[in-house]
Amino acid sequence: MLQATRSKKTPRVARRSSTVMSVTVSTREFLLSALSLVAIGATALALVDATHERRMLYQQLDELQKQQNALMAEHSRLLLERSAVASMHQVEQVAQAKLDMQFPPVVAEVVQ
Repeated sequence: MLQATRSKKTPRVARRSSTVMSVTVSTREFLLSALSLVAIGATALALVDATHERRMLYQQLDELQKQQNALMAEHSRLLLERSAVASMHQVEQVAQAKLDMQFPPVVAEVVQ
């Protein structure tokens, strides 16, 4: 009878240890799941932040390209203006030096 009692107690101890291990494993699995969920949430927030930053950078790029186009147009206009002024000045110098022409000091009246 003593042997029967011992054999009954041994499975109970074994059951208790397996129950304790399964609870420990369940707690471990729960912690890993929770940690994974937190990591996924952090990654999702980082992705949202990166997407927002990318959109802001594209908006800045668009603004800078518009400014560049405006500056290029102004530069072209100034180059044309400079060439026009330079050519007028050149014509005036040639007229004064070679043709002995002078600009009238005061224009009194216009003759028709």
